[in-house]
Amino acid sequence: MILRTVDAGTCEENSWISDIVGFQDWDDPIEVAMTQIKARNWKPGRIGVDKNSYSLTVQRYSAWQIALPKTDLLTIQRCTAWSMILLAG
Repeated sequence: MILRTVDAGTCEENSWISDIVGFQDWDDPIEVAMTQIKARNWKPGRIGVDKNSYSLTVQRYSAWQIALPKTDLLTIQRCTAWSMILLAG
């Protein structure tokens, strides 16, 4: 799970997800995600995206598509208050 650092504690306390990476409000979440993807040696696959997130602008969604052209961006239900979940696979 990649989300704003300010939301990481709530995620840890109320979620089954244990692999949580936070980013500061001034950080680029796509850059943070790309760093994690490369560090984990993940291949193109799927990323779950909360399209209802206030932080996922049209511009940012387009940037995701450009950054990960061989990756499927899947819509996730609003099961959490955060914008994106990296799905291995």
